[in-house]
Amino acid sequence: MKIIGIVFRLPLPQGHLWRLVHWRIDMSGTSEKKPRRPFHETIVDQIQGETSYAEDLDFLGQLIMVTKIPKNHDAIIAAWQERCDELAEEEDPFFAEVLADLLQQKQEAEAEAKAKEAAQREWSGVT
Repeated sequence: MKIIGIVFRLPLPQGHLWRLVHWRIDMSGTSEKKPRRPFHETIVDQIQGETSYAEDLDFLGQLIMVTKIPKNHDAIIAAWQERCDELAEEEDPFFAEVLADLLQQKQEAEAEAKAKEAAQREWSGVT
């Protein structure tokens, strides 16, 4: 069984878009349950393999920007840049905003890891 989403984009006033998703279930495939993985691993696969249109990147970009990503930033950034180059017909400011957010999250995660390492060194030196 495979769930397939079809996205319709409807224009609204003031240039906003409304995303209507129509779901259907494809019963032709076998039911294969894949093991769950962390977001920071699966998002790379989603960016690389599940995006066919720039609108797909819009959705993933919104998800990326509201999710704390603890690691795997370099792979996510590389996949994001590559796919944006392939799918975007022109420079999209939102795609650049997502990239900036990913770079900021990477810096924050590195700073957090350094602080944690320093605290552990300090704590082990006390005991």
